[in-house]
Amino acid sequence: QPPLNFIHLERPFKCTCCCFERPEVYISNSMTGQLLGSVVDPFACCMMTFDIKDIADNPVLEISHNPCDLSLVCWGCCCGCQEVDFEIRDKATGSTVGHIRKQFTSGEAIGMFTGLGFDAQQYEVDFGGVSSPDWKAMVLGTALFLDYRFFTSGGQTGRDNSLLGAILDN
Repeated sequence: QPPLNFIHLERPFKCTCCCFERPEVYISNSMTGQLLGSVVDPFACCMMTFDIKDIADNPVLEISHNPCDLSLVCWGCCCGCQEVDFEIRDKATGSTVGHIRKQFTSGEAIGMFTGLGFDAQQYEVDFGGVSSPDWKAMVLGTALFLDYRFFTSGGQTGRDNSLLGAILDN
């Protein structure tokens, strides 16, 4: 039996420049076609943040990463920086309601040096205080958008940006 699609993500083209026309993805229920909301990557210098908005365009949840966390710079080593934690906060109360954790693997470390693509990334989504099924779907959609925006580069771009690619270019 083929897998059942439950959410649909649509990211229209935007010509993004600094704080203008920021990337946004619209998430809908695949079975009913009903729009659940959107996820926008607002301009935030040195921070990874996402705003999850309802269908009336009101911010409901915020997902952010602490810019002082060195895990994005020092991953793949034995110092314990193999996990990036994105906190999910309720915009109304400011309280933490869950987490999205990106866990780096040895395959990704090999890819960083060789440019070989390992498309087996690990994420842990902790819904915690997110109880609505629609908002859980929005958080899952945000995890996919986050992966696409910050952690996926493949093909020739991935090879060119690898350590081995830099060595071969010289």
